[in-house]
Amino acid sequence: YQAAVGQPVIQPRRPNSRLDKVRHMFQKVM
Repeated sequence: YQAAVGQPVIQPRRPNSRLDKVRHMFQKVM
């Protein structure tokens, strides 16, 4: 999975609220 910013998310599924929120926003925009 690649983030919209172009940074590959190599971290495993973790409770990253901030990253999750940003990812969710990007998915909504796309």
